[in-house]
Amino acid sequence: MQPIRSVAIPHAADPIGSHGTLPVVSRRYRRLVYSLLGSLITIGIILSLVMAWSSADIRRSATPLLREQVPELRQLADLEAALLRHQLILNNYFAGSIDRDDFLVGEMQARLQLIRLFEQLVVPLNATGQLAPVNGNVVELAQLADEFKRVDREALRRTAHPREILMQLNAVVKALQEELSVTRRELETNLYRGSDRTVAAIDKITLLIFGFAGLTVLTSGFMLYHARARFNSEGRLAFQAAHDPLTGLAHRRALEHRLGARGSSGKVLVLGLVDRFDRIVGGLGHARGDELLQALAQRLIKVAADFEGQAFSLDGPTVALLFERDSLESCADYAVEQLRRQMAEAFILDGHEVFIDLTLGYACEDSGEAQGEPLLRRAGAALQSAMRIGGGSVVGYSSMLQTLSLARLDMETDLRHALEREELELFYQPQLDLPTGRLSGFEALVRWRRSGRLVSPADFIPIAEESGLIIPIGDWILEEACRQARRWNEPNMHQGLPVTVAVNLSMRQFRKTQFIESIEQSLRRSEVNPTHIELELTESAAMHNPDQVLQLLQRLRGMGLALAIDDFGTGYSSLAYLQRFPLDKLKIDQSFVRELSRGDDAAAKRNAENIVRAMITLGHQLNLRVIAEGVETEEQMHQLVQLGCDAIQGYLYGRPVPAVMAQEFLLRERLSHLARHDATLLSGPPH
Repeated sequence: MQPIRSVAIPHAADPIGSHGTLPVVSRRYRRLVYSLLGSLITIGIILSLVMAWSSADIRRSATPLLREQVPELRQLADLEAALLRHQLILNNYFAGSIDRDDFLVGEMQARLQLIRLFEQLVVPLNATGQLAPVNGNVVELAQLADEFKRVDREALRRTAHPREILMQLNAVVKALQEELSVTRRELETNLYRGSDRTVAAIDKITLLIFGFAGLTVLTSGFMLYHARARFNSEGRLAFQAAHDPLTGLAHRRALEHRLGARGSSGKVLVLGLVDRFDRIVGGLGHARGDELLQALAQRLIKVAADFEGQAFSLDGPTVALLFERDSLESCADYAVEQLRRQMAEAFILDGHEVFIDLTLGYACEDSGEAQGEPLLRRAGAALQSAMRIGGGSVVGYSSMLQTLSLARLDMETDLRHALEREELELFYQPQLDLPTGRLSGFEALVRWRRSGRLVSPADFIPIAEESGLIIPIGDWILEEACRQARRWNEPNMHQGLPVTVAVNLSMRQFRKTQFIESIEQSLRRSEVNPTHIELELTESAAMHNPDQVLQLLQRLRGMGLALAIDDFGTGYSSLAYLQRFPLDKLKIDQSFVRELSRGDDAAAKRNAENIVRAMITLGHQLNLRVIAEGVETEEQMHQLVQLGCDAIQGYLYGRPVPAVMAQEFLLRERLSHLARHDATLLSGPPH
């Protein structure tokens, strides 16, 4: 699109010539247009008032829903959840999962929460007539809980009375849930009725909008005819304002406008200067010089068309070609080659053959870079360099590395402050144990929220590696993961289902002089059980200096840490060293797992299956657990089960999520485990 400059436009009533100019507008036609506009404004005001009234009606219908009924539904849900938590604490105490002190504290907290939530629901329960039975059940629940609390720990299993109390408690909870369900259904019914009224009002507004839109379209049809001639005239004036009158090429301001516009593709700017132009003008005159520039413009247009670009005329004999392409360097090379071929043909000026050369400088700009003047300045610097070399030279801008380095330097600077600004956070991806179907652990994955936006690890991890920032970042990751692992394995959350947190180690961390000391400090400060931490080392890092790696791994194993080889299959492993390394786990790289579900290439799929089978067999022969990464489909999981894989990790089981969501995932798994355990206890005779 060509840039449009602000220009003086003749008044619509002025008669202008017939060569693409404005028509004369009759007074009758004017009155018709003004009448339509006035009617449109009047009807618009009326429809606006009607829609305002309808909006108020919607507000009246929706306000009770949002302020009363929706919060009441949420409070009911909270009360039901509190009932379940109270029931779970009693069951855990009966099952022996928690000691008496933790039981008494937890039961009191759960009871207080129940009382608080019940008091908040007094009004809606009164409205539905459910207050009396609910209040009675709450009192009975408290009495039974007090009676259960008075039972001695040793008497829980020796006598049947505690079991009877627990069964009565469960029955009371069930009755409470049924009564609360009745209240919830009544609230939902009222909510649906209010929603229906709101939808009806919205439908009414929609019909009004459709009517207004139809009237607008009808009126716009008349207006388009009137505006068409004016727009055509403005377009011609804008073209003249944005183009060189001699060559018809867009001029410098148009180029700057194009450079300032952001696009999805990169840009290539080629600047050219006609060599010895002053000599041509001095020998043949300015008129011939103008003819030369016009002929040159036609050849530039041809080259630009071949590469879907645009030609520009800058200052006299200086021209430019702009291309927006994905393949920047190849585009620049081909464009320069075509330009030089075009210049090899003679220009005929007043019967004279004239050969000219162009001194060329070009610069490339990837999409997303700082656009506008910088690219023009870089191409200008390349052209100046070519002029210093001599006529006919071609120079590409060689300081793009500097620009990229500046961007990377900015990211590195921000990354240095990421820890103190608390911009780093850990996401956790769950791992599934295939034989048991239970959660076996999480892998801790670092994320950087830079200026409120997540930066891909593929962008900042290489910078952290190169700058050495990976060492403090890695220390932070390990310590944070240790703290999280300690919290998840606390007695009140353990519930017989321990969880391991895996942490990736970089090669630079592994090679630093005080590596072991930093690991010990993280374990000591976090007070985590080392058996709940797994350290992952990439295959390439493990094979970098295997003798040194072996010593470090032995020291880590002596500390009680679990060890794993990550991305197995992407490097070059020595089986002799793998046999000697004190490893616990082998992680198959996701690239091999992805090949298992390639339905379009049966041979490749068989090869991938054979490779994965060999890896699993090798891992088992080395007494290692084997986990497959990047499992995204049921087909992949079934194949891995058949191949004997021990565990999987990938989007099929769970995506990387923040710690809060990972804890919810963990609690669901543990509650499911406890439910199965309690069901077994309740169904069988007491031991």
